[in-house]
Amino acid sequence: MDADELGWMFGISELPAYIQQVNYELNSALAQDSSLLEPSKRVISGGKRLRPILVIAAALSQGGKFNNGVASGAAAVELAHLSSLVHDDIMDEADVRRNLPTVNSAEGVGTALMVGDSLLNKAYAQASKVSAEVVYELATATDKMCDAQEQEYLDRYNTGRSIDSYKAVIRGKTALLMAVACKIGGLAADLPAKQVKALGDYGESFGIAFQLIDDVLDLTSTSELMRKRTGNDIKEGVYTLSVLLALKEPSGYQLKAWLAKRPTSQRDLSKMVHILISSGTIEATIAEARRYNAVAASALKGFEFTDVIKGLARLPDAYTNLILQKQTLR
Repeated sequence: MDADELGWMFGISELPAYIQQVNYELNSALAQDSSLLEPSKRVISGGKRLRPILVIAAALSQGGKFNNGVASGAAAVELAHLSSLVHDDIMDEADVRRNLPTVNSAEGVGTALMVGDSLLNKAYAQASKVSAEVVYELATATDKMCDAQEQEYLDRYNTGRSIDSYKAVIRGKTALLMAVACKIGGLAADLPAKQVKALGDYGESFGIAFQLIDDVLDLTSTSELMRKRTGNDIKEGVYTLSVLLALKEPSGYQLKAWLAKRPTSQRDLSKMVHILISSGTIEATIAEARRYNAVAASALKGFEFTDVIKGLARLPDAYTNLILQKQTLR
């Protein structure tokens, strides 16, 4: 879903122009870079800009206006998100992202570390243009992202990984930054604390659903459609919800023994997907995502029901439906 489609959904016809302003902020933030400029520009190119759009929608949800503070807050969240992708690519030894070479594959791990750190520092600089509270919210979220990444690393190849641990990781790695995007929009618009919290609750639940679906697509989609390599979770020993649910089935001991061989070939991965489809755990994961979508929508009940709020309430299920329709199963 691009800015034009979401602008229509939210009743914000100027949304594409607002995203252009955010893109200007992102490029301006890189203006003083020298050796890191080229890889940094490659990192910020493309992308759905979903998190900046959430900042803008939250800010405008109760009649607020798009201004420099909203633009800076949106840029801050996107820079933090992009920083996390660079660091994730290092951890995963990924070589492609958005059909472009990753920094670690093209310029090396050392440069990738510097790019990721530089983008995060620039995120805090952008947040400081809004308020100290926005800096605090962003810093807290990124700190928890690091904790979640560490926990995921410690749980690699762990067939005894608990579902609670898995959900805590996706909450920290993905959902909290989407929650912060919504909260920053509310803070930039000076909304009451109760509404800022509710927007955060919305973003967190949507973020959990978003990651659940992304984890399904890593198993069922293709690298061409995803614009990044699929099958990485199994290869890296990161067992997501569909796998964890299957391990709890009566026949889970067979899957456990198979995973102990650390399968990596395309044939192995296709066999894995067949097992999960047969067990029904992929459908169960999609159903769990839809449950979180409903929780996200319910978080908005206390707001004036503007076109933006109506659009935000529809967005989680609309995104889930669209992304599952667009991604072809193996």
